[in-house]
Amino acid sequence: MIKNFSDRAETAIEEVGGKAKQLIRMTGADLPVPPGFVLTTSEYKQFLDSNGLSHWLEEKCRDLHEADTAEVERVAAEIRTKILQGEFAEKMRERVLTAHEELGAEFVTARSSATSEDLPDMSFAGQHDSFLHLQTGEEVLNSIKQCWASLWNPHAVKYRLDRGMRHTANDPALAVVVQKMADSEKSGVLFTANIRNHRRDQWLVNASWGAGEAVVSGTVNPDEYIMDAASGAIVDKNITEKKKAVVWRGGRKNVEDVEDHRRKESSLTRSDLNELYELAWKIEDEYSEPMDIEWVIGEEGLSLVQARPVTTLFPAVQPQDSREEKGARLYLSFHRISQGIAEPFTPLGLDVQRLEMQGALNVFGAGMPADLPYYKTAAGRIYWDITPVLKSKIRAERMAAAISQKDPKAEDLLREIYQRDGREWKKSAGSLTLNRQMARKSKELAGYFRQSLRHPEKAEARSRALAEEHLQLMEAKRRQASTVAEKWRWIEEMMAAAMHVIINQSMIFLPGFQAEERLRKRLLRWFGTDEGINPLIRHLPNSVTSQLGYQLLKIAQLLLAEGKQPEITDPRIKHLLEMHGHRSNMELDIGRPNWREQPEYLLDMVSAYMSMGAEEVNKKITEAEASDKAVQRLVIHVRNEIGAKAAVQTKKDAEKIRLLLGLRERPKFDFVRSLEKIRHELQAIGEAFEQAGKLSSAGDVFYLTKEDLLNGEGNMDMLVKERRGELEKQQTWKTIPRFINDVGECFFEPETSSSHNALAGNPVSGGEYEGTVRVIDYPGKERLNPGEILVTHQTDPSWTPLFLTAGALIMETGGTGSHGGIVAREYGLPAVSGIENVSSVFQTGDRVRVNGYSGLVEKIDTPAPEV
Repeated sequence: MIKNFSDRAETAIEEVGGKAKQLIRMTGADLPVPPGFVLTTSEYKQFLDSNGLSHWLEEKCRDLHEADTAEVERVAAEIRTKILQGEFAEKMRERVLTAHEELGAEFVTARSSATSEDLPDMSFAGQHDSFLHLQTGEEVLNSIKQCWASLWNPHAVKYRLDRGMRHTANDPALAVVVQKMADSEKSGVLFTANIRNHRRDQWLVNASWGAGEAVVSGTVNPDEYIMDAASGAIVDKNITEKKKAVVWRGGRKNVEDVEDHRRKESSLTRSDLNELYELAWKIEDEYSEPMDIEWVIGEEGLSLVQARPVTTLFPAVQPQDSREEKGARLYLSFHRISQGIAEPFTPLGLDVQRLEMQGALNVFGAGMPADLPYYKTAAGRIYWDITPVLKSKIRAERMAAAISQKDPKAEDLLREIYQRDGREWKKSAGSLTLNRQMARKSKELAGYFRQSLRHPEKAEARSRALAEEHLQLMEAKRRQASTVAEKWRWIEEMMAAAMHVIINQSMIFLPGFQAEERLRKRLLRWFGTDEGINPLIRHLPNSVTSQLGYQLLKIAQLLLAEGKQPEITDPRIKHLLEMHGHRSNMELDIGRPNWREQPEYLLDMVSAYMSMGAEEVNKKITEAEASDKAVQRLVIHVRNEIGAKAAVQTKKDAEKIRLLLGLRERPKFDFVRSLEKIRHELQAIGEAFEQAGKLSSAGDVFYLTKEDLLNGEGNMDMLVKERRGELEKQQTWKTIPRFINDVGECFFEPETSSSHNALAGNPVSGGEYEGTVRVIDYPGKERLNPGEILVTHQTDPSWTPLFLTAGALIMETGGTGSHGGIVAREYGLPAVSGIENVSSVFQTGDRVRVNGYSGLVEKIDTPAPEV
C-alpha cells in the first residue's frame, strides 16, 4: 500500500521503516516537512513475490556468513541484479504514478527507509541509497527499484550478519519515501546538543550555501554556530571560507564556485538562527531527547528534511541534578579512574555496588542518606559527584594528587577543569560532614597498622582471619533469611560488613608500601638507581594473584610432562577452582558468571602456558621460586658497597616488602568471596521467580533491580529483554569519560596531551620490548599468544594470568598504583598506560616498540588490509 505523510493513522516501523516513520510523525506534529508518500514494505514483498524472488532470495542467504566476504559480495550482487531486472505489477505501477502526480511537485526525491534504520541500537546511515531531483514518473519507478536493491549492498548485508540478523524474504524489508524536493538556497544540520563535548545546554549548527550534500559529504567546511539552548544566544561561531556549493539545475547536481563576496559571509542571518532555534525546540518537545535535524532554507522558507535521535552522545549521569537547584557539579568515573574497569555493570550489579559505596562511607562516618545522592550512573558505569570536595582548593589539590597513582592523566585533567570551573563549584550546594565515628575508626585502623608494622610475619594470617570470621558470621545470618525482603536485608548487611573487613585489611599491608618507598629513596641515594628493588616485588609470597599464576604454571608443567591436555575433571584443576573459582573476568559485577561456573578461561590459560613449551614454563617457575632469595642478594650487595648498618636497614625493609606487599591483593580477593555468596542468593531468588512464572530463566534475575525484586509482580521477561538490549548498547562505549559535569560535558583526556605524540603515554613499568600487538577488550574472548603485546582498555586481577605470556602491556587507563602497573612490575613486564582509544589506535597484528621507561609506544609496522 501507499501511505501519505499526512495520514494520521498509527504507523508501525515494520510497515514504513525508520526514516518514513519519523517524517510521518513530524508531519503530524505540524512541523514544516515537505509533503510526500511512502511505498510500504508490503509493496516490496509483493514485488519480490510477483517476480518469483522470495523463495530464491531466502535460499541464497541461508548459509551466508559474515566472515566470508567474497561470498557475501557475490550473493549480494546477484540479488541486486535480480531486483533491478524485475517488473512492477500493473496495479503497483499505477499506484506509484498516481501518488506521484497527486504530489504535484516539479522535482521529488526517492529515499530508502529500512525497518531497522534510525533505531537507537542500529545505525544504517549511508548504507541504503537515495535519489534526488527526480522529475518523471518513470524516474521515480526506476529509483524505487534501486532503493530496494540497495537493501542488498554488501556492506549492509555484512552489517546485518555481524549483528546476528537473519535474512528472509520478509526480513529485512525496505520502504521507499517519495517526497517533494525543497528549494535550498542554504542548508545544514542542527544538533540539539553540542556533539563535540556532549553538552546538553548547547546546540550545534552547521550551515553552508546551496544543497545539504555539501555539508554532509564534506565538500565544504561549513559555518559553525554554538547556541545556548536556554536562550538561543550565539555563544561561539566560526565563519569559514565556503568556496563551493552544491546546486541543482534542471534536475542535475552541479558543484559550483561561490561568488567571492559570499565566501566569507555568514550563511545564516540572525533571523535564520532564530527560526531554526524555534523549530528545534518544537522537535525537542516532540521527541524529548537530543535530535539530529537536517534542514534547508529557500524560497518557501525553512523546511525540515529529516530528524533522528543523536546516537553519539555519551549518556548523561542518572539521576540528573538541576544546576538551578544545586549549582554546577562534577562527576568522577569510579569505573575508569578508581577501578580501571571498561565494561558496564548489570542492573543488579550496580545496585550491589551502591551498597559497597554506602558501606565504605558509613565506615568513616560520612553520614550519607540511604539514597546516596552523590552516587550516579551513566552507560552502566558508576560516577561520583565530587563537587563537595572540590569546593575547597586544598581538598581539590589533594584529590588530584590522590588519583595520580591510579591515573596520571586524570590528575592533569582535574587540574584543568578546576582552573576553568572552580569558582562555580564553590557556589554549589552540598558539603562534607564527618561525625565522631571517623575518629573511632581511625583509632581502630591505626591498631591494625601498628600490629603489622611490629609483626609483619603474622600479617597474612591476620588478614585471612578477618575475612574468615566475617564470612562465617554472615553465613549463619544467611540461613535465617527466607523471604526476598529478608534476603535483600542480608545482602545490605553483608556489603556493609565486607567494607569494614576490606578497609581493615588495607591497613595491614600499608607498612609494606612505606617500606618500599623508604628503600627506594635509600637505593637512589646510595647507587643513583632504585632498580635493585625490582627483584623484591616479583612473585610476592603472600599475593593471591601471584599464587594463581604460579599454580597455573605448575599445572602446565605437569601436563606437559604427562602428555595430557587440561580437563575440568583433573584434581589439580579442581583444587585450583576451590581456591580461585569465586573470581571472574568482571568480578565486581555480581551479574557475571565466575570461574567456578565457567572454568573455560582458566583451562584456556593452562593451554596457553603449555603452548610456550616445557623449557619456557620451567624457566618461569624457576624465576618465581628464586625470587625468595632476592632479599639475601640485595642485603649482601648493600653490605659490601655501603656497610653493615645500611644492610640491617635494608634487610628490615626488604622483608616487610616481601611479607606485606603481596597482601594488597587480599582485600579484593576476599571481598569477591562475599560477592559470590551474594550472587548465590540472587540466583536462588531467580530460581524462585522462574518457578513462579515471573522469569523464563533464573539467570535473568541480574537484569532486574532491587525495586523489581522487592515488588516481584507479574512476568518480567520484557523488562529483562529491554535491559539486556540496553547493556549491549552500553558495551559499545569502549572509552569512557574520566569526568562528566551536570550539563553532560565529557572530559576524556587533558588538553595538554593533545599536543604530544598520539602514542606518548605514562610509563608504569620499566623495560623495553618490541613485538606484535593483540587488542583484547575482555579476557577470555581470545587467546594472547606467547610474546604478544597485550593492548586493552584496563586490567583487573582476572587479567593477571595473561601477563605471564605477554611480552609487554599497553593500557588506556592506569597509573603506577593501578592493578596493571603493579602486576606488570611484579612480573618484570614493560608497560605503558594513558593512551586514549587504544582499540582504535592499535590493530591486532601491528608491530610496535614499547618503552616502559619513557612511556613512548612507537609503531613499527601495520598489517596490510585483507583482500
